[in-house]
Amino acid sequence: MTISFSPKSHEPEISPPVQPRPGERPVDWHARIGLVLAICVLAVEVAIIGLLTRLATWLGWDFPLADALLLAVAVAMAVGGLYGFRWTRKNVLRLWTHEDEDRELARPVQEVEHVREVEVIPSGDALRLAGYKILVLHYVQGREATRPECVPAICTDPAWRTVNTALRTIHAKKPLPGRGWTALPFAEALTAWNEIAFDESGAFMVWHGQFVRFDREEGSDD
Repeated sequence: MTISFSPKSHEPEISPPVQPRPGERPVDWHARIGLVLAICVLAVEVAIIGLLTRLATWLGWDFPLADALLLAVAVAMAVGGLYGFRWTRKNVLRLWTHEDEDRELARPVQEVEHVREVEVIPSGDALRLAGYKILVLHYVQGREATRPECVPAICTDPAWRTVNTALRTIHAKKPLPGRGWTALPFAEALTAWNEIAFDESGAFMVWHGQFVRFDREEGSDD
């Protein structure tokens, strides 16, 4: 691939990479280059050995010509083989990557519908959770936790009436016609609240030696 810049547009122009001939793989090109590199290295080493042989003859030394030639051949083969192995490995990995990309592109596009799952909380659990939030609002945050503060921030209006009646039943709130909270400690109010059993109709049962059923009160607005 070649990148050049046009003098008019000052934008890079990218030419497609040179493709190998039909029937030839990119790996073959690098293998041939490795062979040529090995021959060149061997030629240089033979020339150096020739010079060393002449120098040794002139000095009267015994030069191991056969061992030097074997060493030169081994070095040339190592250099060429290392080059060929390095580029062969890179091309094989690149070929595998392209095959994976082609396989993914050939796979039919599947439209995934992102469906948001909405968890529906049962009515009884919603009443218990609303009461717990109202207790925390009053005892922990120091608020009065009146109807305008709780509806619709914490619960709906029907849930508020049911929870308010249950809070009166466990003596956390004053009985009608009074309004407001009693002096019941938070720990006792929370324990009593956890012992209430709510059903899906909006009624609840409180343990007074036995479970006593209470229906929600329609006129509780404080």
